[in-house]
Amino acid sequence: MKKIKVEEHRNNIVSKANELIKAKGELSGTSQKMLCSIVSMIRVDDKELQEYALKIDDYLKLINSSSKNINFIKDRAKELMNNPFEVDNKIFNWCSMVDLKRIEGYIIFDIHPKLKPYLLELKERGNFTQYKIINILSLKGEYSPRFYEFLTMEYNQYMAYHKSANSFSLEVKIDYLREIFKIPNTYRYHDIKRQILDKAQKQFKEKTDIQFTYQEEKLGRKVDKLIIKIRQNNKGSNSYLTNRHLFIDYIRKNFINETIIESNDKNTQEILMLSVAPNGHLYNKYSLEKIQSSRSDEMWETLFKMAKAGKLDLLR
Repeated sequence: MKKIKVEEHRNNIVSKANELIKAKGELSGTSQKMLCSIVSMIRVDDKELQEYALKIDDYLKLINSSSKNINFIKDRAKELMNNPFEVDNKIFNWCSMVDLKRIEGYIIFDIHPKLKPYLLELKERGNFTQYKIINILSLKGEYSPRFYEFLTMEYNQYMAYHKSANSFSLEVKIDYLREIFKIPNTYRYHDIKRQILDKAQKQFKEKTDIQFTYQEEKLGRKVDKLIIKIRQNNKGSNSYLTNRHLFIDYIRKNFINETIIESNDKNTQEILMLSVAPNGHLYNKYSLEKIQSSRSDEMWETLFKMAKAGKLDLLR
């Protein structure tokens, strides 16, 4: 079995069959992010599941955690092993094995082979959802990552057939949310509104590529369902493309010492492996030479234009 290393890359794509997104189960927010980090390394055209090696330091960077306690990581991995979920009246576990390699600094995951139909060859079977992992990395709380997945699934399904639409309205029963998210019975609607809906609404607008509003509909005196209006959010996860200043800050913060682009220098024809140093300066990783300020501005402008056109591999 091939071992796939999960790289620290904020624009990896998470691809799941919609049955998994609607699965009945619960995980903590950090364990959901750990799971999505692994799933993001599965390609939709893969034929077999592999072993997935998650570098502990990279995972902590991805979720912006300052914790260095190995037990924190171990507990998240145990949670993936010990929290079964239900799909179509079948009960699954996410992993069949987790191997904590403390010295090497990795955790090795075996995704349960029974999940192959829900994670592999998704393009052939259709009915799946994709999103950039960056959209959930900064979300707080247990329910926000799953609620983001759920709304994204519904929004993408609608927009696939209504490409000119600006928004999409969805009816959702409160009892349905309770069922698929395993919301405890001790949560009254007031708690769901405050701890899940309002918290997600604020976070999505600030941090993701979708935003939503909602209206309550009552059956008698009880809130029975929600009318949720979803639309694209240009101020969310792609806000770094709003202007060049935000783009430069984003690259400087997230891609230190990574290869941004590799080519031949148009002036000298030497190999150019453009990267950004911890101090924020552009430099050539191949020659370890700093890019002079007279050329740096021109290069930043070129990189920004490439990113906006979707031609910068680093951000794919």
